[in-house]
Amino acid sequence: MKATITTLVVAASCRAIQAGYFDDLKTSRQVSNPLVEWQHFGPGMSGYIDMFWIHDTDPDVMFMSLDMGNSHGTWDHGKTWKTIKDCDGTGNERSVVRYVEFSRQNPDFGLLMAKDGIYSTSNRGRDWNWLTYSEKHSVMTVDPQNDNVWYIGAGQHWMIKFSHFNKDGLIYTGNQNHSRGYILKSVDRGRSWSKIRSIFPSNSDFSKIIVDPRDSSIVYASCQYGIYRSHDAGINWAKVAGHGLPHHQPRDMDSYYDPSTGEFLLYMLEVTHYSPNGTSIDTSGGVYRSADGGENWDDITGNLAIDLNQINAWIYRDRYY
Repeated sequence: MKATITTLVVAASCRAIQAGYFDDLKTSRQVSNPLVEWQHFGPGMSGYIDMFWIHDTDPDVMFMSLDMGNSHGTWDHGKTWKTIKDCDGTGNERSVVRYVEFSRQNPDFGLLMAKDGIYSTSNRGRDWNWLTYSEKHSVMTVDPQNDNVWYIGAGQHWMIKFSHFNKDGLIYTGNQNHSRGYILKSVDRGRSWSKIRSIFPSNSDFSKIIVDPRDSSIVYASCQYGIYRSHDAGINWAKVAGHGLPHHQPRDMDSYYDPSTGEFLLYMLEVTHYSPNGTSIDTSGGVYRSADGGENWDDITGNLAIDLNQINAWIYRDRYY
């Protein structure tokens, strides 16, 4: 009888200790026990891959962010993955990573933009240090010639579950708790930021920011209202002419630069528009390229287009029109 009572007392004490531990685990950082060593052998789950980045100067380094909040990095070209969240934290740190970008001068230095703020790294993303709070933003880029200078574009453009295009721009079907209508600039490696509104419409939602690698004073930004260009390092902006574009509504933008020749090209993915034409459907949009800073564009869609008239089932047509 005495042994049974002792066992019950010990069991009750253990349950009380466990309850207190799990309460603390939810609200405070709990240091891992060094006697237990875990080996992370894959990127894990937590939803689908919402974002994916490859280090610009070290292709062995890659990062992914999943839509339910976890994010992982690899430093051996994908053989192994490790969470970039704080394993001993509350789970809120570096939650919903929106962008990762690295210096072109120092491959170990980079910035990370998450729901709870801006972080920096000095060891190629293995560890991150919190710099400052920020709202939810869409994109981030660094000046390729000067890693003191960084830009952030407001919006939630890449939250693809909740941000959708129509012919008039973006519509939001879910969480609208995010920034809009401005660009942020930092000249001190992300420690502080200044807000630039310029001529952007109040609900501008940015998809890409590109600094001209030949001239840091020239910066391009794309949003649902078109592509804008600055000639004074992001202080003032004007919309590029966009000759050759069917409706100047970018979904995404990128660039190509050949330092040996000085060739610099802009690429733009134009949102597809659908319009009924009798028993068929007309489409416009596709992939476009500019060699003069966005003034004129050539359609290079080629054979990427899909003939939507070949889709006869109404349930599938209903999804794209």
